[in-house]
Amino acid sequence: MRIPPASMAFTLLLSLLVALPSFGIDMSLPALTATGAALGVAPAQAGMTMSLFMLGFAVAPLFYGPLPIDTAESLSWCSPACSSSSPGSAARWPARCRPS
Repeated sequence: MRIPPASMAFTLLLSLLVALPSFGIDMSLPALTATGAALGVAPAQAGMTMSLFMLGFAVAPLFYGPLPIDTAESLSWCSPACSSSSPGSAARWPARCRPS
């Protein structure tokens, strides 16, 4: 299913994706001390879960966005990927890989 970028559904989907990290942090912070006590770790170690959570949200876009595009360009395997992608997403691929 393809959601048109100009639709309200697309806007709501992006809003949900942007709000997801905040919801995750807000839900886990009240239970952080209880989680640390249940696991028998120091509060600083329990707080490390928040750092790892945010690190995951910081690193994940690299594997979804620029890294695959650069890898595709350097390995020259991008033409099969472009032929199976939607026309809207083909604009982010290098010019030699865009479908005609």
